[in-house]
Amino acid sequence: MKISVKLYHFNEDPSSDLENALKIKDPLEVRDNWTHSMNGQEMAFTLRKILETMRRGEQTQTMVKASFVSEFDEGLWKFVTEKTGSLPESSFFCVDVTLHTLIKVEDWFKDETSFVRTFKKGKGA
Repeated sequence: MKISVKLYHFNEDPSSDLENALKIKDPLEVRDNWTHSMNGQEMAFTLRKILETMRRGEQTQTMVKASFVSEFDEGLWKFVTEKTGSLPESSFFCVDVTLHTLIKVEDWFKDETSFVRTFKKGKGA
């Protein structure tokens, strides 16, 4: 799959005026046209959960509580705390994701001799 991701951190819930909050805030991380597989080691649990609900070509901004990330996504929590220092669990993240393409690759015989690529729309929510 090919995705673009921006990760923002907020100390308070910016949901009431998210559009303006994102304009004045610099993202912690930006990855444009990132090619990745859903089962890759580098894929954060939080990002995987967001992508599971998306369709090809869709763009979404998802608010995630820091307490969820610290409890369920150890890799993302470690990444963010290394960039920002310690964070209160009452803070929030905004994950801005665009799903450009979605391709399912299967090893038919589980011996790396025959692969099938399936272009998918995604299941959406």
